[in-house]
Amino acid sequence: MRRYGVKGMVAILAVALVLGLAASGFSQGKWVFGIKGDVTFVEPFVVGGDWTEKWNDEVDPLNEELQDFADYVEDMGGDITLNTAEKITRGYSVHAYLERRISEKFGFRTSVEYLMGMSSDYGFDATSVWDDWYWDWLDVTMEGEMSTSALKVALAPRLIVPMGNFVLNLGAGPLYCRASASLTGNYEIVGEFLGDIYWETYEATYTGSGFGFYGDIELKIPLDRLTIDVEVGYESTGKIDVDGEGKIEGEAEGIPFDDEWDVEGALDFSGPYVAISLEFPF
Repeated sequence: MRRYGVKGMVAILAVALVLGLAASGFSQGKWVFGIKGDVTFVEPFVVGGDWTEKWNDEVDPLNEELQDFADYVEDMGGDITLNTAEKITRGYSVHAYLERRISEKFGFRTSVEYLMGMSSDYGFDATSVWDDWYWDWLDVTMEGEMSTSALKVALAPRLIVPMGNFVLNLGAGPLYCRASASLTGNYEIVGEFLGDIYWETYEATYTGSGFGFYGDIELKIPLDRLTIDVEVGYESTGKIDVDGEGKIEGEAEGIPFDDEWDVEGALDFSGPYVAISLEFPF
């Protein structure tokens, strides 16, 4: 018990020392504002609604179903344009951060990041398909899209290591992530003689938030009025519980229908990233 008490006291003293140094440094440090663009290599994990695994694990079975339908359309003498789904392997982020340099070798950074560009669409446009049930030539169209995005806020101490004409900057700290995803689509059947036979639109949206961490290494190249840096890092959000609402509406042979339901799931945006930044001191 005494050993743990001593360790606790040392931790308290260490935190107090860091806060004391920070408080004294803030009065004489300088601010740095940065704008950062990066590519994040991430495969979004999506659970909820009809999707129970990573999106990338669902792409191949989905495309097999689309191809099976294309084969059927061609067997029935129709024409079809097929749009197969793509796997998501990366996203794109825009960051803005504010860093307080307490000394030449130490600082604190607060950053805001929006992760986007992670979407995959799929579907088909089939025309002149003979259907024995309706005894009509049908046009059948379907479009769907799965998309995800995230808003992240991070805070981290920074260690600044001068290396001749360059500067090495290292940091790690907690990360807050507000995650969202949506699965949307529409489906329509139109007959040459019967007209509108069936149509529907559907949407399921999920949102949630959680905490994780991140770490990065930056190589800074100082210029006259700004600094360019190349950064490599890793962000871990873990599986974030999300919930939302699904809804569908449409019309089947002149009879309208609609439905709504609650959805639950999880998202994970963990992965490495590479970024280029521009810094402006003031």
